[in-house]
Amino acid sequence: MRACIIDCTDDKFMTRGMTRRTSSSAYSTGMKCIEDDYLLKYGGNFIPKTSLDEIKRYDVAFLSLTSVQEVESFIKGVDKDDYRKNRCKIIAGGAGCINIYSIIDYIDIAVFGRCDNSQIIDILNGKYAENVWVKENDFECSGSYKVGEFKEPKKHFETGSIGCRRDCYYCQYTNVRTHDNKPYSPQKGAAETDIWASDFTTPRVYTTAIDGLTEKTRMMVNKPITDKYLVKKISSFYSEGNRNRTIGIKLYNIVGYPWETPETVENDFKTIVEMLSKIDRRTGKWRCNISFQNTPFSPEPLTPMQDCIVDVDMNFRKSLLYKYEGVDLRMRSTNFHQSGLTRAHRIAINRCEYKSRDDVRSFILDRKKIKDITHILTAQNPIKYLQHTKDHKNVDFSEYEKKRS
Repeated sequence: MRACIIDCTDDKFMTRGMTRRTSSSAYSTGMKCIEDDYLLKYGGNFIPKTSLDEIKRYDVAFLSLTSVQEVESFIKGVDKDDYRKNRCKIIAGGAGCINIYSIIDYIDIAVFGRCDNSQIIDILNGKYAENVWVKENDFECSGSYKVGEFKEPKKHFETGSIGCRRDCYYCQYTNVRTHDNKPYSPQKGAAETDIWASDFTTPRVYTTAIDGLTEKTRMMVNKPITDKYLVKKISSFYSEGNRNRTIGIKLYNIVGYPWETPETVENDFKTIVEMLSKIDRRTGKWRCNISFQNTPFSPEPLTPMQDCIVDVDMNFRKSLLYKYEGVDLRMRSTNFHQSGLTRAHRIAINRCEYKSRDDVRSFILDRKKIKDITHILTAQNPIKYLQHTKDHKNVDFSEYEKKRS
């Protein structure tokens, strides 16, 4: 059985005639597991990456979807008229493989959630677990499936934690995967964790998240970080280990929640920077650089906030320009990097239904305008085929939503 990989994170996947070897370290964790299982069963040294026009030479193609952006890239690749799969079966999977309606016409099998511990071999042999959709058995994906959960690690494969111990209402990851009780670390050695487990007492670059500019917002989305705790945690960089040294802290944050506007975000960002600036002792013996990494809110499927309405026309870029240049402490924000159109693409894919898949693809390919798909952008979550792992019946954001058109 000949296999190849379609990796939409690689811009060259749309280059005609491309077939090449890529280090497995460049793959996602899931893709690395699949390659290991496949090579152990069928032999060989690697699974080649190929462009869409080359998959016709293979029996099976693994489509790696790590986010909605890769779904969008795949749709654009198919539109280039490179899609020639013949008898090749395309198996889609990854963190971005949740709503498959926009690509359902181009794939044969979809794996929801984890696919390790040799499950891919069972799939290739026609044995399908409850987290596997097969087109020939359920053409319109109207059945019922589960998100595959982590079982046990392979002896030859080291991984970070699985799932998250928190229960933030905006986060799909924590709502579809059970936590394995390890301290959060997405990859071995990464200085990334939630703020409660962060330790800013040694000089290095840290990555964590607050996901709300105000205490009120953080409480509303179940991210219980108080202002008092945040000030105390950041202040811990004043340690003997950091004396005459520099540390960096990346604070990921979400802006654009349904109750926020560019004006409120500008005021809230200025307020939090001024609050944290009071930490600065102005000694000149310590140095802490804080970078706010702002990302846009998106109503992700299978979360308590999945049906929230987002005004994609709001522009928050000019709301995040305030900065602080102190002595021991400096703070600034990254640019708000996603346009309204990019956010609309993401929401359209997440809210695509089987009957609206042509409209969504036309929108992704710039053949329809935002005004043409407003009914999709304001629709409720269409994914009925995936079962929730957590119950959020008592979480209601309807009072913050705008009226549906």
